[in-house]
Amino acid sequence: MTRIQRLFTNRDDEIALFMRMVRREIPQRILAIEAGPGYGKSWLLDRLAAECRKAGAPCARFDFDATREGETLSPVLILEKASEPLGLLPPSDLEAFGRLLRELTPGSASVEVAAAATISGSHFGDIANLIIKELHVTIPGLDPPAQRRQATRRFREALAACTGPAPAVWLMDTCERADQNPETADWLRGAILPHVACEEALPLVIVLAGRTIPLLHPDWEDCVHRLALTPFDERQTHTLVCERMGQVLTRETVTFIHRVSAGIPKTMVELVEIYARSSAEAVR
Repeated sequence: MTRIQRLFTNRDDEIALFMRMVRREIPQRILAIEAGPGYGKSWLLDRLAAECRKAGAPCARFDFDATREGETLSPVLILEKASEPLGLLPPSDLEAFGRLLRELTPGSASVEVAAAATISGSHFGDIANLIIKELHVTIPGLDPPAQRRQATRRFREALAACTGPAPAVWLMDTCERADQNPETADWLRGAILPHVACEEALPLVIVLAGRTIPLLHPDWEDCVHRLALTPFDERQTHTLVCERMGQVLTRETVTFIHRVSAGIPKTMVELVEIYARSSAEAVR
């Protein structure tokens, strides 16, 4: 069990709301989670990813913090990572890609892939493979921005043709930094988020988490469910400190920790860890 799994506390209402979106019980498909530092936004996204795995919903995780993502978050990276949980071929596997193209046969057409090939919604993985490949194969007469627009459009069309029991899910963290990467922010605002917000046929749920969410447009407000994570109350503090962290503390000590931490989970954990180390050193 990871540290996050062991210490995760509360947020049951937020998880329940997210799962209602995944089960398509409510119309909104963009969840915006705002909170200051230390409120557990990233931990909550980890928990939502685990819920997706249990529900069989393909889930991809992204972070605008390049140090945590491993590289700058680009449109190409997003589309590639979004393809991975759908069981797609790796973009570098050009031999398998060529074999796939040769083996495709016309079926009940729902999305046009090329002049001579159409694929039904039941072959979503195949068509998404073709879309991702478009980002890596030079297309005569198309410059890179036009190629990306074409790939993005076909990705949306393929997603709309997917008829699986659960939508795909994108979890996007550190969204307050989105505008530090204008190309990706503009691509999300123009090519992805409005289609998720406004097109009922698109089976994609996007969770945006950050101290602020600059990616959202005021016109989408009816299509976005906003959540502001709140500080823990004293009962939740007791659960985190005494049950999750295993500390045997008096009620007065728990009250003190709650007051000093202002109910911010990360601050509580740090305070208790300092207290535990000090107590251990005193015993020695």
